Parts: sequence; structure tokens; C-alpha cells
Amino acid sequence: MPKPEKAEIVRDVIERFQNSTAVYFVDYQGLTVAEISALRRKLKEKQAELKVAKNTLLRIALKNAELGEAPVLVGPTGVVIAHEDPVVSLKVIMEFAKDKPNLKAKGGLMDHAFYDQAQVLAISQLPSKKEMLAQIIGSLQAPAFNLVWALRGVAAGLVYTLFAIAEKPQDAPQDANA
Repeated sequence: MPKPEKAEIVRDVIERFQNSTAVYFVDYQGLTVAEISALRRKLKEKQAELKVAKNTLLRIALKNAELGEAPVLVGPTGVVIAHEDPVVSLKVIMEFAKDKPNLKAKGGLMDHAFYDQAQVLAISQLPSKKEMLAQIIGSLQAPAFNLVWALRGVAAGLVYTLFAIAEKPQDAPQDANA
């Protein structure tokens, strides 16, 4: 490829890296074109994309973007660029890899730090941002919810007691001479 075209690819990759929340490196060797297209569609639904470029161009882009080095740039490497929640796009990769064992996560970059394959697998087990926010909100609401139910129980008990007293038949007046 002529140098101007390579420079354009590097600029494009740098821009995508800088506008991403995470970058994952995957080994896609052995996948068919149809399978890669299906993966791209699933990633697009989750605001992520799969790109393929030569490892040398990816190394140059990482260096120029000051993102460090990725020691996993060996052999065919696809780059999954997450634009939104980094965990969701990783979950898409892992879910797709269950049916297609040829797809393997090699590592990833988040917040200028490189994560190896084992760390990326651990990250894929984390809840997504939406799930985590729901858990936090649920934890914050639980004490208030429990207090409301406890107070409601006390008030209901008082009402039932007063109602029972009101419904109780009145005893006949007792004779004062007895």
C-alpha cells in the first residue's frame, strides 16, 4: 500500500482510539466473512465497531495516540472499538465467541492501561454500566423503602387496634350498688 494511504489509515485509527471508551484486540482467524459481518452488526447495535488493520499500522497508531503498546499484536488481529459502555461491547464479543470458538479476545486497552487476556475475561464478567447504576440505586432506595414499610406497619397496627376497639360491644353499665 502506498505511504499516503497507510498514513490515512493510521490517522483514522488514532481518531477512533481517541474517541473510544475501550479498545479490544481479538483473534478472528477461522471466521467466515458472514460470521465477521454478523459480529459487526451485533457490535454496531451496542455502539461498537470491528476494524481490521495490519499490526504494524496498529502499533504506529497506538504509539502516536500515546496509548502505550499492545503486546498482543501478533497474527491476525481485529480491533473492537467501544464508543459507549466498554463492558457491553466486550460481552457481545464473549457471547459471540461461545458459538464461534475461533474468535478469541487477546487483550484490551482502557484508560491508557493494557489488559491481558485473563483480565479482559474478568472484565467481561462485570455488570454493564446500566446494570451497575440500577444496583446502586436499588441499594440507596432499600433503606428508605424498608422504613416506609415499617412505619406503614405501625400505622396499620394502630388503625386495626382502634377499629377493633370501636367494634367491641359495649358492656352494659354496671350497677353501682352491687
